[in-house]
Amino acid sequence: RREPPTGRPSRLRAAMFKHGAGGRLPPDVRRNDWRAQAKSSVDGVRDQKYRSNALRIEVKLAELLARTPPGEPRALEDHPQPDRFRTAACMELLGDLCDIAGPFSASLRAIREELAKGIYSDYYLADSDARAFDQLPYFSVVERLAGEKVKMAEELKKWQEEVEARDRAVRVLEETNQTTRTSVNRALSMNENTQAKLLETQARVVEADADARAAEDELRKLRLELNATKEELLLTRAENLQLKGPTGALTPRPDWNAIDPHGKENYEADRTLDLIHSVLDELKIFKAKTDDLAKYEEAKALIEPEAEARDPFEGVAEEEEAATTKEAPETSDVDGDDEVAKAAPREEEGPPKLRTLGKGPELPRFLRSVDDKVLVKKLSKRDTEEFIQEVWEGKKKSDAHRKLPFALHEYLYEHLREKHGGVHADAVEAGYNLMEALRKFSYDADVALFLEVLTGALCEDVYNDRNEMTRALEEYLPLAAGHDNLIGREDLYVALREFFPSKSEESHAALRKALSKDQSEGEFVDFIKLFEEDANLNQGEFVTTLFEQHWMEIRAYAQEVSEAIEGAERVEPGSNLAPLAAVREALRKHDPTKSLEDVDAECARGAQFATSSNVALQCSLGAVVDVDTFKTKLHVGLVKRADNFDLKALLKFRAPPEQSGGDAAPAEA
Repeated sequence: RREPPTGRPSRLRAAMFKHGAGGRLPPDVRRNDWRAQAKSSVDGVRDQKYRSNALRIEVKLAELLARTPPGEPRALEDHPQPDRFRTAACMELLGDLCDIAGPFSASLRAIREELAKGIYSDYYLADSDARAFDQLPYFSVVERLAGEKVKMAEELKKWQEEVEARDRAVRVLEETNQTTRTSVNRALSMNENTQAKLLETQARVVEADADARAAEDELRKLRLELNATKEELLLTRAENLQLKGPTGALTPRPDWNAIDPHGKENYEADRTLDLIHSVLDELKIFKAKTDDLAKYEEAKALIEPEAEARDPFEGVAEEEEAATTKEAPETSDVDGDDEVAKAAPREEEGPPKLRTLGKGPELPRFLRSVDDKVLVKKLSKRDTEEFIQEVWEGKKKSDAHRKLPFALHEYLYEHLREKHGGVHADAVEAGYNLMEALRKFSYDADVALFLEVLTGALCEDVYNDRNEMTRALEEYLPLAAGHDNLIGREDLYVALREFFPSKSEESHAALRKALSKDQSEGEFVDFIKLFEEDANLNQGEFVTTLFEQHWMEIRAYAQEVSEAIEGAERVEPGSNLAPLAAVREALRKHDPTKSLEDVDAECARGAQFATSSNVALQCSLGAVVDVDTFKTKLHVGLVKRADNFDLKALLKFRAPPEQSGGDAAPAEA
């Protein structure tokens, strides 16, 4: 393929012809080495006989210099620029000198060859013909490269301008996309709020219909009583008329009906009104007694101590399904089935409600209800997460003022009571609706962790440990990347492996897969956007996966620790008592990466010692612990791998702290 004469050096093509088969060139390609150029430089110069060779060479040099193109400097002028033609002519004249040098011919010829190697470069494409290659002096090559450099700089500038234009267009598209996403999220949030208001309005409508039906029933009862009263009055009037006949002649009486024909109606209306007031008074008394009874039942339910944290809904769905199956009537094709169906009691109509679990002491106080059902008040995803954050922040403030902090389910009841003005029924209603929302949105990492801690599956320190991990990772990534928000994709993988040394290959693969879902394209990753949340407070796939792995790894490790403690040697077969030294050794063997101080701290917590310094002494004295009690007390606090996430990765990027004097102690890691 022929290349256009761009003036760019083509060392590849020259080398190809140089090292071709047999060193031969194609018939239509010619090579012009320095010897040929030197020979052609003296074409047309007279080669006459002179009295001496020196005169011949001097005349020949003068003629060659006279043939230099106009404007080119002569060879003898001050500071001449090198010229390709003059260089070739000088090389030719140097060859003539070699011929007449006598005994110095061989030495001068060798010197000429070495000078040629130092002056002439490899073969480059000729300027005038694309099928010819010339050996060029190095100053010609430098001139070509300088020209190419200028052209490449111009092309580079054009490309940079085009890339900047593309970047501006991309930024405009990203801003437009972000604006669209914000609008969509706002619309979704407004839609959820509208749906919530619609459900609340529907509930109010249903409640108003129920009140209206109750009022109609009460009015119907009052009308029946009024009709009965009228019938009683008519009977009494008839009796009075019967008695009036025989007695009227004996004792003259005034005709009261003629005097006051409306007295009868006034009497009946007053009697009906008195009856209504009497019924209302009885209803008030009944309501007061009912309220007192409800308060008494609430007091009985709350006087029991707070239950241990557990999942109160575990197994409830299966029990309800079994009870429904057992109570379901058998179907048949008898003609009387329609009448039976009509006579069967119908479900009570009204606003949607949630069935409660009762008021037993096994339930947490925020779920102990004296009512069978509570009203449904649906919480959106955003409302749920905001309430969770509100509880975490409130508990942190509460723990700061208490010597013995509340458990999460204990504080939740106090928080709900305070929020609902001390009314237990309202707090319980909010508690059941919260549990419904937590189970509904448990796909979210924040909601799932709150539910796990609330039901006792994880200790509260897992939440604090996750916050510490997140803060450290957000500080570590900019340091590892050397940039505020961008890091190479492969560099991010390496940084994650260094920060999470104990994660399995499957866990790292899951993180990479989640990362590709958040930011699928590009050589670089914007790690700041990885930690951002949308309008409903949903995290991205990467952070969700990272948070889930964190608490699931801790839960799995805690289970392994429990099994290791169960495997400790007992005082005697079948006993639940084990030497503290055996339990300590089981913990040390299970995780050799932990220091002995960390193992003693766990032993002190499980055995309820004041300090970990007593553990070694108690082991020497032969202390014995109950295995089940030890496990329960141990898991009150955080139990995890020492290298679940490694802060040493962050420490190596931090500058050493400034020390005021030579006696300053080194900073703790």
